[in-house]
Amino acid sequence: MPAGQGKNIRRVTSVDVIRSTQGEGSAGSYTFELTLDDGVEEYLLVVPEDEASTVARLIQHSSSMQLDKNTDDLIFEKYGD
Repeated sequence: MPAGQGKNIRRVTSVDVIRSTQGEGSAGSYTFELTLDDGVEEYLLVVPEDEASTVARLIQHSSSMQLDKNTDDLIFEKYGD
């Protein structure tokens, strides 16, 4: 791993969802606005409309989440508990 590319893990403390469309008849997208570390910063995760329900289900069924800001990976913890 190159120098300076370690993990930069942030705790997701709240999630808001925004739906947007590109015009009538076209597919839309969903933006998941993630609040990190009780408001220290925010992160926008934009997903296509056909993937949004999967992401929402993962968020709903996880007891907590973390975001690695270096890789943009969401880490879902205790899924289904």
